[in-house]
Amino acid sequence: MHIYVSGVPGVGKSSLCRSLAVSRPDRFVHVEMGRLISEASQSSLDRDELRAHPHRYVNSLVLGRANQALLEQLWEIERGGQTAVVEGRAVVRDRFGLMLMPASEDHVARITYGC
Repeated sequence: MHIYVSGVPGVGKSSLCRSLAVSRPDRFVHVEMGRLISEASQSSLDRDELRAHPHRYVNSLVLGRANQALLEQLWEIERGGQTAVVEGRAVVRDRFGLMLMPASEDHVARITYGC
């Protein structure tokens, strides 16, 4: 089982995920989807830039790379008998392009990891 924590900025996603991973490193591994997306974009983005302008950096190729990296990490974590605590925002396509922040709960339901 893996846990996906999603929400708008400032609600404590990072704190919760880090807290779980620090308090029980034998059980939980913190995975930051934003970091995976940043790495997949092959640029040196900071989180604020990615949040402010996702349309400049996030496209289907970047999402494909990030999802593949996530799958690889999830498989490795699962093989180690641990639980991944994935921190992120749902990435969805809307009429304006790709968004990193869910506007509603149904955005989280749209996430597919291909497994």
